[in-house]
Amino acid sequence: MEIAGNYQDIRIYHEIEAIWKDVYDASTAEPEFPKHMVDSFMTSLIAEQSKLVVQVFDMKRFKSIYISDNIEDLTGYTPDEVNNWGVWAWMKHLTYKELIFQVKNSQLISRVLKNKDTKPFLHSYLINTGITSKAGEEKRMIFSNFTISLNGNGKQKYHLILWKEATHLFKTKQVYVRHLFGQTDPIIWSYHTDKGKFLNHDLISERETEIVKFLLKGKNSKEIAEQLSISSLTVDNHRKNIINRLQLKNTENLLELSKWIKLV
Repeated sequence: MEIAGNYQDIRIYHEIEAIWKDVYDASTAEPEFPKHMVDSFMTSLIAEQSKLVVQVFDMKRFKSIYISDNIEDLTGYTPDEVNNWGVWAWMKHLTYKELIFQVKNSQLISRVLKNKDTKPFLHSYLINTGITSKAGEEKRMIFSNFTISLNGNGKQKYHLILWKEATHLFKTKQVYVRHLFGQTDPIIWSYHTDKGKFLNHDLISERETEIVKFLLKGKNSKEIAEQLSISSLTVDNHRKNIINRLQLKNTENLLELSKWIKLV
């Protein structure tokens, strides 16, 4: 496939591709993904979450091998176009700053996965990422990425990716991530927009986690303050800090995002 675009952007695309192929260990021969086995599962999932786009990504070939038909409603591109272009169908519309972020993000995942103590299963969220539709409309997205298959060497082979449009949640265009390595007691890495770097802990602190849990239960600041033996002002400050760090507009958006990325 010939990729058309800015030379610098194409170079960055191939750099990301090389990182992920190294993570996968592309020297191992693997059979094609049995697409017919996922069709019924994908259909039922789409029926339950009609606004989600569902994709299966082959890490060895670094290309999309399945994507649900509603990708055309979201982006204007057909499933065949997306599958043929691989991630370039998405990456070619990123800003240079977001492309550089993807390089750093891929390098982080590669480094963590190469640690012998890291479990290979990855569950990650790419949050507030911009895409541009065929018609030129920009949308902010949350990509939920799950490892669904490993090869014989324990390397990641297939990822299930859920696309969720979330333009209404965010007040800025700063992308960030939350990575969980392992199925139980996961190692967590995340990108903190307020510090401008990746850190080996979650997006919010333990105290902030407690406050979000209470907010999800419908508690107000006074009720939360009584439960935690702190002042209402302190609760409000924590809540505002979380909202600002996650680039959200309000508390309602915080609750929606928390549920989607399983923040607590």
